[in-house]
Amino acid sequence: MFTGVMVQNFSYVFQSTGGAKAISREEIRSFKKTWAEYSNPKTGLLEQSRLVPFLGVSSVRRNVHETYRLVFQKLSGIFEVRIYPTEYSVPSIVSTCEDIQKTVTTEGTKKERALNPRKVNKVLRKIDFDVIRQRRAVYCRLFHEASIIESHHKGISFTEMLFLLAHHKLIVDRDALE
Repeated sequence: MFTGVMVQNFSYVFQSTGGAKAISREEIRSFKKTWAEYSNPKTGLLEQSRLVPFLGVSSVRRNVHETYRLVFQKLSGIFEVRIYPTEYSVPSIVSTCEDIQKTVTTEGTKKERALNPRKVNKVLRKIDFDVIRQRRAVYCRLFHEASIIESHHKGISFTEMLFLLAHHKLIVDRDALE
């Protein structure tokens, strides 16, 4: 029911006329699920320490010999605010550009993983840095505004975060002011 009220309140944003972007039920459900995972279960607020994992991507590496394990944030689709698309994250590039080399020793055959610099350069050349700058600007503005709201209320509410995401990801300011 709460989701229905939120969608109804945002109806002016999600109309298919005028070029506004639409939000699907799955994206709203995914947002709610992600919110429940990262927000404080007692207050329902998202605290400053959980804001970056909520918005961004973390990679975990326990030791030198272990490959990167991705811990992706679950905001996706219209709500995605990663600076780099998933295919250009460090763990993704590493997994794409790894070569497995077999070395024969007296003890047997060893498999070693090494990065292929040519593959890395090929992937990095595909990155559109103008798009990355725009994505970073949106991420930084969103993080900054969420931090300001959080500092005043000891957390950011579901509604406030949804408004911020709608403002930065859905509404084109020039078109909205007409």
